Parts: sequence; structure tokens; C-alpha cells
Amino acid sequence: MTKAIVLEKHGGPQNLLWKEVSNAPPLPNEVTIRQSYTSVNFADINFRNGTYKPPKLPIVLGREAVGIVEEIGIKIKNFKVGDRVGYVSHFGGYSQRNNIKEEFLIPLPDSIPDKTVAASLLKGMTAQYLIRQTYKVKKGDTVLIHAAAGGVGLIACQWAKHLGA
Repeated sequence: MTKAIVLEKHGGPQNLLWKEVSNAPPLPNEVTIRQSYTSVNFADINFRNGTYKPPKLPIVLGREAVGIVEEIGIKIKNFKVGDRVGYVSHFGGYSQRNNIKEEFLIPLPDSIPDKTVAASLLKGMTAQYLIRQTYKVKKGDTVLIHAAAGGVGLIACQWAKHLGA
């Protein structure tokens, strides 16, 4: 058993309940993560209040988290017990432990604290997608970022400036 914040019915934050939930061993292509930090983003709020429909209730919200690999499935190739990882995936971030497919894991350097990674992982990945994959920003480019005060905008502005845009 492990503890999690469980949403049993849509509504306000009072519907998020701290309770014991089962903790299955990882499937062959999964790892179990002992989570240290997660984030709350607008998608979580929209799932909680019913604007977005989760697959089914009850559910453990939280689509991103950071932690230590505690157990690995038999097909895991790139991670081992004790590795520090982050992920953006399905639900389960609001729990002490979560099983995640290897393909969603990101190894984390020791130089970035868990709290910082949890607060910026999805935002950083979105900024990376926009300025390195959608269009490869380079020196001399002009970049217009609407909502530069938001999480993605702050990271994208700093990154674009670093690239010389």
C-alpha cells in the first residue's frame, strides 16, 4: 500500500482525499518511482472540477512528477534502482509511488533540485518543442512569445535569448 491524493467526485479541492491505495508491482516495461515532488497545473484543476473528463473516478491526478526508481520491470534497459527521474505521462503524480512506462522517463542531473524539476518539467519540454523542434531558433531570429510571463513563456524567452534571438 502507498498513500495518494484521490479524486472521488468532481468539484473543489475539498474533494481531494489523502488515503491509502494499492501499489501494484511494475509491469515488464515499467518502473516504480518513489515520488518526491509533483506539480499542480491547470489540467489537474480542470480534471478535478469536471471541465476535463478523466478516464474514470476515483482517480489519482497529477501528470508529472520527480523521484527515485525503486523497482524495475524485467524489460527495463535504460534505468536502474536508485536512478533519479522525472516524467510527464498519465495520471498518478499525486501519490507517494507510481508505476511509469520507461518511454516516459527522463534521467535527471544531480545539479537540478527535485522541486525545480517538478515545477518546470512540462513547461520546459513545451518550450524545447517550440524553439528546437517546431522551428529551430537560431542567432539573429526574431521571436514573438505571447504570454511571456507564464511558465512556458519565461523559459522560452530565456532560451531564445541564450540562442541569440
